[in-house]
Amino acid sequence: MSAKNGIAATVQARVDASKAKDAAAASFYREDAEVLPPIAETISGWSAIQQFCQPLVDGGLAYNQVHTIEVLDYGDSATEAGTLTS
Repeated sequence: MSAKNGIAATVQARVDASKAKDAAAASFYREDAEVLPPIAETISGWSAIQQFCQPLVDGGLAYNQVHTIEVLDYGDSATEAGTLTS
């Protein structure tokens, strides 16, 4: 599976989890992941991402549309930059 296809599948699973109001959507991130929300500072690490996501999920936020801007394939890992909209 290519990095782009793998990320697309992961992003879709993350969207499905958020629609199901499952904060485990954060588990799709690696421990060293970073999230760059538009209204807050960079959130680094799985635990911090989980803490950031939980109140959003509890409040009913669900991502309905995903737009991948760029996928960078590093061989053993990949990075995706994109937007999620509710």
